[in-house]
Amino acid sequence: MIKVKNKFNESNLEINFSRDTQSIKDITIHTSNDVNFKELIDYLLEIITEKENLEIEYDDFEDQENVEKLELIKGTINEIYEKFNASIVINSEVNVTDDETEEQNDDLPF
Repeated sequence: MIKVKNKFNESNLEINFSRDTQSIKDITIHTSNDVNFKELIDYLLEIITEKENLEIEYDDFEDQENVEKLELIKGTINEIYEKFNASIVINSEVNVTDDETEEQNDDLPF
């Protein structure tokens, strides 16, 4: 399991990925203007082969300015994380199905 800690800090979203208390990757997304999730998505594509779900956590940001915008950003990021976790489950199911098919074909004489 990869832990993902999200913290809104001034005009940035700081994201920390860690495993077993060891930090793996830090990503900073600027939130003052248009929000670009490319670096986050690129990293998720990089780690998808590890087949580990994400455990997501947010620091409280109710005291920040622009709470409505931050809620929208949080909602978008949650969708990204949910799709990532769903793809891990789907990929695992596909791999099991492929393995079962190979076992059935092992009895063939050719």
